[in-house]
Amino acid sequence: LLTAPNVTITTLLTTGQLKVATGQTLVRLVTALVATQANIPANSTVEQAVTLPGVAQGDTVIINPPSTIAAGVIVNAYANGANSVVIRWANVLSSQVNLATGNYRLTGLGFA
Repeated sequence: LLTAPNVTITTLLTTGQLKVATGQTLVRLVTALVATQANIPANSTVEQAVTLPGVAQGDTVIINPPSTIAAGVIVNAYANGANSVVIRWANVLSSQVNLATGNYRLTGLGFA
């Protein structure tokens, strides 16, 4: 039994399933490192679809951007289909931001 703030892991099955206190079972865990870049106009968003093998539409996606991401840029990601994730950058600045190519760690979590 592993306990952390607001989360209790109650069961770890030998099949690789992880059950959390809410009763949901983790049935998929996939991760990949994706190299990508974006040029984001002022006060705008830009989206890019990337491949994350094994992810399914509706899965929870965690994105860890490179440490060099520019100030004023917000990034998130979501699973929009089988093996597909959309990365969305938002530029809240009044000038364009040109991000250099960086490695983004994507992790997909599927629950049942």
